[in-house]
Amino acid sequence: MRKQTISFAITRFVALICILLALLITTLVINKVVDSNKQLQRHDNKREANAISDKYKTFLNDRLILLQEHSKFPLMLQTLMQPESHLGKVSDFMAELTILGKQYNEILIDFSGHTIYSSQAHSTNYHRKPWLQPLLNSQETSAVQLVMIDQQYYWVLASAINYHGISQGVLLIEIPIGEIYQQTQSNNILDGLDIEIIHKKTSVIRFGEKISGQAVDIKWEILPITLRVTFDQKTLTPQLHSLIFEIAFIIAAITLVILITAYLYAYVTFVKPLVSLADATEQLEQGQRQPVLHENIRILEFSRLFKKFNNMVRKVEQREVSLKAANEQLTQANLDRKLSESQLVQSEKMASIGILAAGMAHEINNPIGFIKSNINVFQEYVQSLTAYIEEQKQLLSDEQHQQQQQLADKHDIDYILTDLTQLLASSMTGVERVSEIVINLKDFSRLDAPEKTLMDVNEGLQATIKMAHNEIKYHCELHLQLGELSQIMAYPGKLNQVFMNLIINAGQAITDKGDIYIRTFQSNGFIIVEIEDTGSGIKAEDLKSIFTPFYTTKEVGKGTGLGLSICHNIIKQHDGRIEVHSEVGKGTTFAIYLAIE
Repeated sequence: MRKQTISFAITRFVALICILLALLITTLVINKVVDSNKQLQRHDNKREANAISDKYKTFLNDRLILLQEHSKFPLMLQTLMQPESHLGKVSDFMAELTILGKQYNEILIDFSGHTIYSSQAHSTNYHRKPWLQPLLNSQETSAVQLVMIDQQYYWVLASAINYHGISQGVLLIEIPIGEIYQQTQSNNILDGLDIEIIHKKTSVIRFGEKISGQAVDIKWEILPITLRVTFDQKTLTPQLHSLIFEIAFIIAAITLVILITAYLYAYVTFVKPLVSLADATEQLEQGQRQPVLHENIRILEFSRLFKKFNNMVRKVEQREVSLKAANEQLTQANLDRKLSESQLVQSEKMASIGILAAGMAHEINNPIGFIKSNINVFQEYVQSLTAYIEEQKQLLSDEQHQQQQQLADKHDIDYILTDLTQLLASSMTGVERVSEIVINLKDFSRLDAPEKTLMDVNEGLQATIKMAHNEIKYHCELHLQLGELSQIMAYPGKLNQVFMNLIINAGQAITDKGDIYIRTFQSNGFIIVEIEDTGSGIKAEDLKSIFTPFYTTKEVGKGTGLGLSICHNIIKQHDGRIEVHSEVGKGTTFAIYLAIE
């Protein structure tokens, strides 16, 4: 007796059962599919007929909307009110009007129903058309009709031309009925279809060849028209046969899958566990994340082997996690070191500027003081000299006064005295400007003491603005709204550094022209400094990283990624915080909160 495996015996038994069930299920399913297909086909035919009807209505509605826009042209109303004066203009104007790139016969009718102008030579008399009266009587604003003209049917679209709610006339267009065929031609919608337009029980036009099959009638509400769509049943029979064949094929395929599944059961039981173990070993070798092997399987030897393998993988993962943690700590320490070095360099720069500013203030203020004092004395001399000349004029006789005036005119004495006063005033303004620049530079870069000192935030902000003015004055307009603030204990140089960084960033965010708004006020125990720009804004995905050291969205070489990080750390040293709100394309607002106490 020939021996066989149990897997093969089970497969043969399942095969017999599956074949019998497949035959029974196929018969039942095919009968159900045939009935359902008929119902579904009726529903699809109705839906497709409605879709065709909607396209035709859209065809007319789009052109009616454009016609209504034409009727709103001022020249139309002017021609209706003064036809003799504007007939030439309206004829040239209407001759160039198009509807969706095509020219149709457009007709302008006055309030009595008579034609004033027609863009084509022939014109239909619409005077006695019953549907025209509601438009002329201001009862309706538009109308769509199907009219026979010269033994051919046309779609006639009409739009009333109103003045203060009263109809002054009507603008018409005549569209050949066959134009509506263009809505179906591009999509080959006439394949297997017979479309008729029936007007008052008369077939007006037919699209496609006459066929026999299921007909669907769609009655239009806006017109006494019925759209009849006939579907060719011959095109549906092959589809039904194809569907039945597909169902039979699917059932046969399912039966085959069941057979193969039964036959491969033995493979799954013994070979698949070994394959999964080999795959897991390969993934572990490549460094990929290893899924846990199922230890609860029927084969005892496989269960013990998988358990030992999983224990080994867990130990490897634990060591890998420890190594990654150590690497992250080392990376963070390196970042902290670089940030500290950058802050130290920045502090040294500010200290150098402070020393330079103090020296400049000492060296420049002395000669500036001499110049300013001499200019003041010079101005007094000029005033005394002018008063002397005026008093001398009063003591001279008329003849002497005339001689003196001729001499003064010869040497431009009056102009010299006037221009000298202006020159001295301009020189004094320049001297005061130099003094102000030196003071601002000194205030901005003042050296910080080891401990906090009493500071007026508004003064520090104003000094910073003056230092940053040259960077932003050509493309930014600055708006200041400084409120009354209490003095706080702070590091003035560091806060000025924060203000300078945010103002320069705001200017760089504005590419063409824009505004920068700087506001200060007190609220809930905090001094709040807001710096807002109308620049390009920051993307939402970048907002969470802008204070991260070395993170920058600028081009290579144009940013270190440390500016905002340093600002954030400085504000933390003051027990404050920085908040930011930004919208792409609208701008960014930074808000600095400094505790008063």
